[in-house]
Amino acid sequence: MSVVYITKPGVKVHLEKNHLLVKGENYLQNIYTFNLDRLVLVGKVEITHAALVHLFRNGVSVVFLSRGGQFLGSLSGPDNKNTVLRLTQYRCFEDKDFRLQMAKSIVQGKIINLRTLVMRMARTKKSAVADQVADRLNKVLTLVEQAKDLESLRGFEGQASREYFRAYREGFSKALKFSKRVRRPPTDPVNACLSFGYMVLYSLVLGAVQSKGLDAGLGNLHAISYGRNSLALDLMEEFRPIVVDMTVLALFNLKILARDNFIFEEIKEVEEKGEEFVKQVDPLNSEIFLPKEHELEESIVEEPNKVTKVLLNREGKKKFIKHLEKRLSKSIFYPLKEKQCFLRDIVHYQVEHYISCLKGESKDYIPFVIR
Repeated sequence: MSVVYITKPGVKVHLEKNHLLVKGENYLQNIYTFNLDRLVLVGKVEITHAALVHLFRNGVSVVFLSRGGQFLGSLSGPDNKNTVLRLTQYRCFEDKDFRLQMAKSIVQGKIINLRTLVMRMARTKKSAVADQVADRLNKVLTLVEQAKDLESLRGFEGQASREYFRAYREGFSKALKFSKRVRRPPTDPVNACLSFGYMVLYSLVLGAVQSKGLDAGLGNLHAISYGRNSLALDLMEEFRPIVVDMTVLALFNLKILARDNFIFEEIKEVEEKGEEFVKQVDPLNSEIFLPKEHELEESIVEEPNKVTKVLLNREGKKKFIKHLEKRLSKSIFYPLKEKQCFLRDIVHYQVEHYISCLKGESKDYIPFVIR
């Protein structure tokens, strides 16, 4: 199954006989729904009622992302009304031991994949920091196995993520000013790509969870909260480093993304009025890509009221999506089926494996890890 992304601002998706037509000023794009799984609309893209009905009748879901990649919502046809499966899911949720064991397996899978990526950087970059972080991740793995409750487990997961990003930044030029993970808003090109990529991955996992008839809000590692799809957040954890993080590393190290693929907005907070002013900065003249003698923390101290919000522009999104889809289409050996599978399909297979754990057909959840 395929995914189509529409990133051009101001266009509208129409139904044209038996296919979709994307119309804009001096812009036309035909989309055929045969073998289409999802249509992802990024930014200010409109869609007609007729186009939505056509998509739903053909089993195609529609995902809406903000221009910065934030997941806004999704639409699909009739839900998979698997009531029996959901009752099983609710019973398992009441079992604290089941939830803890599932959460442990999820965290272990994530950390193993984090460690694999860190060890690769230690070899290729000859980084002492990466070597140190790999050792610490091994220690955190031991603590995860010994965790007695979800609260402590979440703490270990957070510790592993902080350690990982100490090493991950070693994979990039210091000129990019990527020092740590910053989410809202992303303050540098690397964080902009990570945020956008995680939202695309999230929409993929959420679609897989919903298509199987599961309640996406009932997770194990992530606490349940109104409006939060905790199960989708759980099951995407093991895929973060191997899908998104590896793609981002490649895009910068192979110089596929450049400074003119980003939008830089200077956000000035005026305390006395409580207002926020956004000024777009010319990326070609921006200093965000230029090396500085001082660290990012020092620049924040010197200019405490200035924050730079960085987003991928349309051309940057096209490049990013192209290579992320290429990564998802990579064939990798999948142990549970003992054959080569596309990474995109493995996401769906892992959801099916989780269901087998709910039903008691599999004793333990086995996360997908790479070597």
